[in-house]
Amino acid sequence: MNFIKINNINSYFKIKNWHFLIIGSIIRVIIIKKEEFMEYVELEKLYYKRKNVKEEYEKRFNNYCTIKTNLFISPLVRGEKKNKEKYELFLLPLNKLLILQNKITENSKKIKSITESISNFAVHSCILDLVGKEIIKTNEIEGVHSTKKEVFDEINFNKKSKDTQIIQTYLDLLNEKYTNIDDLSGIKKLYDKMFDQNVLEKENNKVEGKFVRQNSVSIYNGDKKIHVGINGEENIEKNMESLIVFMNNKQILPLIKAAITHYFLEYIHPFYDGNGRFGRYIYSMYLSRKFDIFTGISLSYSIKMNNKIYLDSFLQVGKKENYGEITFFVENVLKIIAQGQESIIELLEKKKIIYEFMYEKIKELELEENEENILICLCEMKLFSKNIAVKHNDLTTNLNISSYKLKNNIENLIKEGYIIKIRKKPLIYALGEKIEDLID
Repeated sequence: MNFIKINNINSYFKIKNWHFLIIGSIIRVIIIKKEEFMEYVELEKLYYKRKNVKEEYEKRFNNYCTIKTNLFISPLVRGEKKNKEKYELFLLPLNKLLILQNKITENSKKIKSITESISNFAVHSCILDLVGKEIIKTNEIEGVHSTKKEVFDEINFNKKSKDTQIIQTYLDLLNEKYTNIDDLSGIKKLYDKMFDQNVLEKENNKVEGKFVRQNSVSIYNGDKKIHVGINGEENIEKNMESLIVFMNNKQILPLIKAAITHYFLEYIHPFYDGNGRFGRYIYSMYLSRKFDIFTGISLSYSIKMNNKIYLDSFLQVGKKENYGEITFFVENVLKIIAQGQESIIELLEKKKIIYEFMYEKIKELELEENEENILICLCEMKLFSKNIAVKHNDLTTNLNISSYKLKNNIENLIKEGYIIKIRKKPLIYALGEKIEDLID
C-alpha cells in the first residue's frame, strides 16, 4: 500500500480539506442533476420554476425519437386564441407510454380469454348491457340526459327514442360494422348517421358548409372560456384533411395515434353540436377493432369516472407554455383506458365464478336437456346483463329449437316455479323465486 508523505500538520489539513471540497462538489452536481432529470414534467411546470423552457422545448421537439404529427394548434391565452402562433403537436414515446400500451394489449388478451370461457349468449347479453350504459355516460358528459328506461327499451324492444341513431351506431360495433374514414365525406356521413335529423336541423346545430361548420364556436366552463374551435370552413377542412392523413399513418403505434387523433378532432370542433360524443364514438370504434369490443365500449364510462383528469389534460396541451406537447394527454388517456379494462376484467372474473357455481347447481336439478339449457340462458342473462330482456325468439335462436318445442319446455319450467312470464308482446321471461337464490 502506498502512503502520501505529509511533512507537517498544516499539510495534512490542506489535503483533507481539498478532498472534502472535491467530494462536496460532486455531491452538489449529483443533487442538481437528479433534481433536473429525475422526472419528465410538463414544460409549463418548468416555466413556473423559471427554467429555460424554450431550450428544453427544442431539445424535446428535435429529439431523434420524437413523434411529429404535422397537426398544428394555436394556444389559448386568457380565453383568446392566438391564431398567429402555431405549434406542431409532438410526443416523446417515453418508456411509461410503451408500458401502458403493452398493459392495454395484455388486458385485452385477458378479456378475450375470459369471454371465450363463457357462452356466446352470456357475452352478447353483457355487451348489450354495457352498450346501454356507455350511451348514457357519453350523453352525461355532454349534459344530455337519457334515462336507463329510454335506452334499454330501445335496445330490448326497438322502442324509438331521441337516442335511436346513437344506439344503432354503437350496436354496429357489436356486429363488427366498422367505418373506414378516408376523406371528409366519410366523416360527415358517419356524423349524420349518428345523430337524429331533428337535432342536426336545429337552428344552432345546422352545418352550413358542405362538410363542416362555417361560423366560430367556443366552449365555456361556467363563465370561463376554455376552448375555441378552429375558425372558418376552409381552415377547418384543411385541418380535418391533415387529421385524416394522420389517422391513416401506419408508422405510429396504434394507441398513441388514436389518442392524438381524439385530441385533435375535439380541438378542431368541426360541428356545432355532438363533437364530444362523435369523437368518443370514433375512439370506441378504433379500440373495438384493434383490441376488443369491451375495451371500446367502456371508454365513455371510464372518461366520466376520470372527467377532471381528462379535461385538465386536454386543456394543458393548448397552453402556450407547453408548445404543443401532447405526451401527457396521451399518457392520461391510456391510463383511463387501462383502468376501464381493469374494471371490466374484475367484473367478468366475478361473474365467471358465480356462473360456474350456478351451472353446477342447475345440473344438479336433473332437468330435461332443453329445459336445463333454457334455465342456464335465463341465469346467464340475469347474471351478465340485468337490463337486457330474455325474449322468446332469442331463446329459439340461441338454443336452435323450434318455437313450439320451446313453449312446451317453458310451460314445464313455469309449473315447477323455475321461471315466470313477465310480458306477452313480445314474450319475455324471467327467473322464478325458486331459482333466484342461485345467482343473488
